[in-house]
Amino acid sequence: MANVNATDITKSVKSDGGNASTFYGTLTATPATGDVWRLCKVPAGFKVTETVLINADLGTAAPADFGYEHIDGSTGDDDNAFGDDLALGTASTGTIAYFPDAPVAIEKDSYITLTFGTINTGASGKVSCLVKGEVVGVK
Repeated sequence: MANVNATDITKSVKSDGGNASTFYGTLTATPATGDVWRLCKVPAGFKVTETVLINADLGTAAPADFGYEHIDGSTGDDDNAFGDDLALGTASTGTIAYFPDAPVAIEKDSYITLTFGTINTGASGKVSCLVKGEVVGVK
């Protein structure tokens, strides 16, 4: 089990001066059982309204939870806030999850993560993540 960080983990694209923001990251690695891939960072007080995950084939049976973990290691994070037990063993053109009724409020600086379950045969592949939402500040 290892933590693997995207090389562009701190990248963001802001909108036209409003609070809407998009954060993104790309990582290429071979998953192993229990790995946590940190795809991008979001600031405290960020309200997630949409996530997009684009992945290559990561090997046979590559299940992963898609969520977030607090950078400071504190409790209250949610490793499957955006998807539970996603099948990343087959290439996809994008797994999109919308939160129209209940955006996910992230109260602390956090990593957007993939946490892998049991990997039988992992394959090296590229994963890209976009996280869209609004910076509303910490309550």
